[in-house]
Amino acid sequence: MVLAILFALCGAASNGFGTVLQRRAARAAPDRERFRPALMLDLLRRRTWLLGIGTAIGGFVFQAAALSVGELSLVQPLFAAELPLTLVIMRLFFHSRPGRRAWIGGLGMAIGLATLLIALAPHAGNQHVPPVAWIVALSVIAALILGLVLAGRSPGATGAAVLGAAAGIGFGTTAAVMKVVMGQLRVSIVGMLASWQVYTMIAAGILSFFLLQNALQSGSLVATQPAVTLSDPIVSVVLGVVLFHDQVRFGFWLIPEIIGLALILAGSIELSRSPVLTSRTST
Repeated sequence: MVLAILFALCGAASNGFGTVLQRRAARAAPDRERFRPALMLDLLRRRTWLLGIGTAIGGFVFQAAALSVGELSLVQPLFAAELPLTLVIMRLFFHSRPGRRAWIGGLGMAIGLATLLIALAPHAGNQHVPPVAWIVALSVIAALILGLVLAGRSPGATGAAVLGAAAGIGFGTTAAVMKVVMGQLRVSIVGMLASWQVYTMIAAGILSFFLLQNALQSGSLVATQPAVTLSDPIVSVVLGVVLFHDQVRFGFWLIPEIIGLALILAGSIELSRSPVLTSRTST
């Protein structure tokens, strides 16, 4: 569990910093490039975006390491810490001054995350998922993401939030499939490459990444990031319980879990307003 937490926090820091850099580049792209290959071609020419991608790849490696030793319902909620950790990184290495409200938002997110995980108290369940369960789960998720994409095609804050939620659901699903892939890798790399899960993971990851770029290009970080921050861990916990039979607490514990989610949402909104994270500078 200690290793899973450590790897997850390193991944969250990498993801958060990478998202900020990607957002700075994506916001500089013209609106006419939305949902077009031209958007990706434009971003590939921007050094800020490429640096963000490199950082995000590091986050992916840490995430895979965390999922190989920890439960899905423990690892993915920890990725909600990406914004507070980004704030710390930018303060230490870039000498930025986020301001008191930003620090309060980061503290609120940290308290909310701790409250959520203590209340959930996730424990490992059965790691074998029947094919039928995968088919049903992935079909429902695909329909949900399609509906959100159709609803979020208009630029602006609402579209950015809806696409951010779709991206977060995609990232949570990618993590669920990644956990199976990492288990297969420990047994045999040949067996992993022969499985459908590894290619589903790649496809889901690419789709989620594309949706995130469109969300970041559509509106402000304050519209996009809270939706991503909440939808990813919620979907991951649901999939962890439904597919992997992770054991979490409900009943009375739903009250502190909802409070924790509310603190994460409020802190995320406050942090996303910080000028340190919302600068439009791009190269």
